Amino acid sequence: MMNIRQMKTQFILKTSCFGLAVFFIITANMAYARENLILSIETATDIIAITHSKAVPLGLFPEGIQALKPDTRHGSLALVSYVRDAAGKRIGFASELEDFPPAPENVQEKPKEKNWATVWTITLPGRGSIIAFQYEHLTDQVAEAFAYPKLHNKSWEGNLFSKNTTGPLEGGFGRIIGGSEEFEGVTGHFIEEGILTSVTTSGELHATIILKFIFDKK
Repeated sequence: MMNIRQMKTQFILKTSCFGLAVFFIITANMAYARENLILSIETATDIIAITHSKAVPLGLFPEGIQALKPDTRHGSLALVSYVRDAAGKRIGFASELEDFPPAPENVQEKPKEKNWATVWTITLPGRGSIIAFQYEHLTDQVAEAFAYPKLHNKSWEGNLFSKNTTGPLEGGFGRIIGGSEEFEGVTGHFIEEGILTSVTTSGELHATIILKFIFDKK
């Protein structure tokens, strides 16, 4: 039979082992469990700047911003904007750089190349940054909406949902390349979606861009 001293010693050892087990479980979850992230951009109010090589029927903003130097093979687009969380609150910034083929001279023709490369960088102050790569395209309906103002000399209005991401990952997802601070070493996949409601004759775009980031668990 154990004496009181032996019983106290065994209790302390068991309690310590239990505490260490709990500690490792909690810290492991903190280290590896990252919440998926959904961000959005309201183009009418969140765009800080947008410029391109005039290969797309979109206006430049703000007024006087320099257009990107045209390339003989491909067009380019650069965008800087605020990003919003799932509740619609502005929580950071985004940049998007696109490398795509120029639009055909006849706006009724469809581009020969349907996919182009895009890099997104997300910065959430106090949390860190994310960089992601994708191939994307315009659906036929969205392409027709973009061309409509030039063809009919009036704005297009409607409500079009589109899945813009086509790869490079299996299933039509983009790749999360990495990040910093809270997102240090992060990997996973993402998707860009859009809801288009208006394209004006001056090239102003009214749309919601939705970015869904799904992080891998280590």
